[in-house]
Amino acid sequence: MRILILSQFAPPELGAAPSRLAGHARRWREAGHEVTVVTNLPNSPTGAIFAGYRNRLLQTEEIDSVRYRRVFTIPAGKRHSILRRAIAALISAVGMFFGGLGQRPDVILATAPYFAGFPAGALSLLTGSPLVYELRDPWVAVATLKVRRRSWRWALACLRALERLVMWRAQAIVVATPGMVEAMVGHLPDGQEVTVITNGVERPSDHPRMPLSEKPVVLGHLGNLGSQYDFDFLLALAQRNPRHLVVEFLGTGGQRDRLEAWARDQGIANVRFRDPVPPEALDGATEHWWAAVVPLRGDAVFRCYLPAKLFDSLGRGIPVLVTSDGDAADLIRASGAGTVLDSKNLAAWEQLLLNDESSEKLSQMGSVGLDYARKELSRSVQAERLLDVLEHVHSEAS
Repeated sequence: MRILILSQFAPPELGAAPSRLAGHARRWREAGHEVTVVTNLPNSPTGAIFAGYRNRLLQTEEIDSVRYRRVFTIPAGKRHSILRRAIAALISAVGMFFGGLGQRPDVILATAPYFAGFPAGALSLLTGSPLVYELRDPWVAVATLKVRRRSWRWALACLRALERLVMWRAQAIVVATPGMVEAMVGHLPDGQEVTVITNGVERPSDHPRMPLSEKPVVLGHLGNLGSQYDFDFLLALAQRNPRHLVVEFLGTGGQRDRLEAWARDQGIANVRFRDPVPPEALDGATEHWWAAVVPLRGDAVFRCYLPAKLFDSLGRGIPVLVTSDGDAADLIRASGAGTVLDSKNLAAWEQLLLNDESSEKLSQMGSVGLDYARKELSRSVQAERLLDVLEHVHSEAS
């Protein structure tokens, strides 16, 4: 089967989307399928084109026997304005349409967030190839929540309408959480197929972690420091426990500058900020963490979030602490891999993290989560499930 994938993000970039795409594409290629990815030049999250790449209209390379067709890119990272990032995404969409011309795929897979669905829908109409829309992030709803200026609301309304057109064009839709399915009720044609395929763990650890005894307790956050998270209580928690607790952020994002300035101004020395590391370095970067925290805000749109880095923690036997109800909390409760705590109740956090039984209790949660990740969350299993969807829509269209 000839599979054409459109995605704004791809390796060698770091992050959930590039890692997932690379893992799936490599497995499908090893299974004998022909896989082509149309994408940007790597520039995320810094907004600078990676060394070794030059901006051209179109260039091709191979990674793990998968062909990548890279289109002209306006680099834009989290440090750039919303306007620049919007323009960059639009230029990317146009480039991906032209980058996909001349291909004769059996099936097209568009993976969101951002605008990959629009050129994929146009290519599907042009070639007659069936379309699968992989919506991993309710990005339009999140953008609507972030944007306060009325002058932008019309643009968001247009994006919402265009996304619904892509959904109507798609023969199948894949989402990351059950909550996203609920949010789509009423916006899809009757009989539209929607499949839930969560993110996965690339290489679950072979053995559980030993209970940590070295103090202070280290509480970590892995991944993007974006607006979907409430980090303020973590700094307050660190400020209350300067000798017994360290809070460590491993990642970049829109809130990092503000958080660094706050910690510096308040003299909170037990808060650390570290840059992202490649997947193969995560074990070493997190081996001293007692627990990982996923501090999602309580807004309704974030109830359907299942951050990819949550899965990286589970796959390393790190217990996960979640702050609000929703799909992330449901997963943690079902797996036994951690617990749900109110971010306003700092005393409850201190009781969990700073008592004599904390190490053993957290270690047990991490071990249970690791077992769950091995059985239920392997990326190989998720890749097979998504391939089943692709093969189904191809056979239906044949």
